[in-house]
Amino acid sequence: MILTRRHAVSSVFVGLALVLVACSSDDASPSSVAPTSPEATAAAETSIADTTVAVDTTVAVETTTVDTTEVAVEFISFTSEELLAALPTVDDLGQGWSDSGGTPTLDPEGAEGPGIGTCSGPNGAARALTSGATAIVLGPNQIGPDERRGSTSIYVFPDDVGAQGFLDLTAETIDCPDGVTWERVQKSNPVAPNEFNGFGPGFEDITENQIWTFTEMASSTYAEGGTDVLFAMLDRARELTAADITFSQIDTTLLQYDRYDNVVIVTTISGVWDQQGYIGAEDLVNFEPTPEDLDEYTQLVQPAVLARLGAE
Repeated sequence: MILTRRHAVSSVFVGLALVLVACSSDDASPSSVAPTSPEATAAAETSIADTTVAVDTTVAVETTTVDTTEVAVEFISFTSEELLAALPTVDDLGQGWSDSGGTPTLDPEGAEGPGIGTCSGPNGAARALTSGATAIVLGPNQIGPDERRGSTSIYVFPDDVGAQGFLDLTAETIDCPDGVTWERVQKSNPVAPNEFNGFGPGFEDITENQIWTFTEMASSTYAEGGTDVLFAMLDRARELTAADITFSQIDTTLLQYDRYDNVVIVTTISGVWDQQGYIGAEDLVNFEPTPEDLDEYTQLVQPAVLARLGAE
């Protein structure tokens, strides 16, 4: 079983070389005609027609047939359970990483809107389903050094066209450099879509029913030299003021989308930084992920995922 970033070939062309044979041989040249008798020589001086020699100028050309028959490409199909078994484990990540206790999500329904999809548009599942995804698994967060969060998701499509369509739609959707904003009501036990809990226990008295303001900015770009690797960056800042104290922080998420034929592997690294207003804010761990952090995580998990998917 082979997965590759190269675009699958839909047809082959056989026998492109054209062989040409020499136009004429030495045996067909006038200089090789047998000597004539004296009588013929004399007659030749008075009659050109009597001495005309037929010259064979036939050109033999050999050609080969070009076969343009389209060859059907068979793409590998995976079930959601097979994708689940391919997700990276803490053992794949090594020292410094731990399990967050989260659970994977299999074949989620698509959704969109503020706080749901990047730039308030469709989320990853919705974009994948629009592109014809046949199986999806979203891995849980795993906690690494400096409380960074790493996660891996896998999407499978019927063919490479659908998989590339998912990347292209993602590149189009993750594009709001000017930012989008929305609000949520602080609730210690949120139940409605417009409710959000941004605090741990002990803040209920002063923060309940106050308003969080979220601002999100995001952008994406293809890797140099191709369209089968896409990078995306998302900054989501939130702020709430209560009892004359402004609580705020920024969540940054970096993503890498790698397409291998009809399979897309998404690796993500994220962190929280610039935390303000919280009790003991000076002691909180702030981690702003960098492209190098994403690359390090991707290099750890991607080989393990590909091996479990049977790549060679």
